[in-house]
Amino acid sequence: MRKIAIILVCICLSCSTSKITNSDNNGYYYGQSEGLWKWQKNKYYIAINEDGSFNYKSLIFEARPSCLGEWNKTGDKIQAKCYESVEVAEVLSSGYIGGKEIEITLVNSKTIRLNNVLLRKKSVPDLDIIFQNYFRIIEIELGMDKLLKYPFLVEQIKLNDSFSGYVNKYFGKTVNLLENLTKIEAPKEHRALILAPAVNKEILNRWKAWYKFNKHKIHWNKRKNIPTL
Repeated sequence: MRKIAIILVCICLSCSTSKITNSDNNGYYYGQSEGLWKWQKNKYYIAINEDGSFNYKSLIFEARPSCLGEWNKTGDKIQAKCYESVEVAEVLSSGYIGGKEIEITLVNSKTIRLNNVLLRKKSVPDLDIIFQNYFRIIEIELGMDKLLKYPFLVEQIKLNDSFSGYVNKYFGKTVNLLENLTKIEAPKEHRALILAPAVNKEILNRWKAWYKFNKHKIHWNKRKNIPTL
């Protein structure tokens, strides 16, 4: 059964910052800077999502700093704060930036500045980041990470007059997408009157292995906004 965290709901809204409402600034951005050697380039990629989340990935010499987090906007600045990881290997990896803030300046509707590097908007997302999100959604459902750490994944449901609960709102859609794409189906179990997927770590690892082996075959369907073969 899906775990539902039952808690009293107290929401405090801050007036000092606001989410971006201009969709012109949401999107996928990519840029490069000079590296340590003449033949080497530092690469940066960030997806600024309309739901208040962002995904960041970079390649700086041998380090690969990356994170998932949430952002707030003040004027032409975006303060993007990385979530901390629960994966020990990730925490110990070179370039770990969990918990840190990234300051982004909005230059125009197609360009942002990050760490003095100009990043320009791309028409398609980075597949590694997209699938990182898919796998994170599954990991949360398996109890490997905390749902409430990712507000953009949370769907609030009212249980009674005093209590509310939270569920992982993208879990079902993510499972369906991965099953259809990989042709690897999760085992099913009865929930009420229907058969629902019962994802486990074995299935998750098979999906991860499939992506690693078949990544070169995947392309982004702009019309449907999903990855396809």
